[in-house]
Amino acid sequence: MIRGPLLCATLFLFMACSEKALDVGSDKRVIAGDAGDCRPYSPPNVCSQNRTGNVITLTKQAFSDAIAHRWLLCEKPSIFGRDGDDIGLEILPDGTWYKLYLGHEGSTVRGAGFDQEGKWEMILVPSGNGSLGDSNQPYQLNFNIFGSATLITHPALASTPIAMRLSNNGVFVGNYVLDSSVPEGTARCPSTPDPTETAP
Repeated sequence: MIRGPLLCATLFLFMACSEKALDVGSDKRVIAGDAGDCRPYSPPNVCSQNRTGNVITLTKQAFSDAIAHRWLLCEKPSIFGRDGDDIGLEILPDGTWYKLYLGHEGSTVRGAGFDQEGKWEMILVPSGNGSLGDSNQPYQLNFNIFGSATLITHPALASTPIAMRLSNNGVFVGNYVLDSSVPEGTARCPSTPDPTETAP
C-alpha cells in the first residue's frame, strides 16, 4: 500500500494537490490555483457608443454577410433570455449558430449541445406589414435551437459601430457588437450566478 503525505490516492486529491485544471471533454473546471484564468465578463468598449447608420440588406447574400460573425453581448439579457450565462452569439455562413460563453483569459468559447447551438434561417418579410418597426429590415432571422423550440427575431443592423439588435417581438432584446480583439478560446469557465439577477 502506498503511503505518504505527498501522494494523492484519488483523482480528487490529485486535483487538490496539483492545483491544475482537469480537462473534462471540451470543458475545463477551474479549481484553486487557476482562478486567475477566469475573470468576469466585460462588454466591449464600443458598447458604450451610440449605434448609428441603419444597414438595410436587400438580398439574402447581403443579409448572410451582415450577420455571419462572432457577436459579443453588450448587456443582459441576451436574446435567449435571463437564465443563461451566454456572453455572445456566433453565426456561421453555413447555417449554424452557437451561443458563446466566457473562456479562460477573457476568450469566448462556443457552446455545444441542447439549448446552446442550432440552425438559423432567414425569411423574407413582405414590406408594409409593420412587424419590424422602424428598422425596415426585410429579413426575419429564426434560430432553431437544438433540443428546444424556434426563436423568431427581427434584426436591426448598425454600421457605426458594427452592431446588431435582435428583438423577439419585444419579449427579449439582445444588443451585440463586434470586437476582433477578443480571442477565441478552448477552455470554458465554470458557470457562475449573475448577482444582478433576482429571483422571480
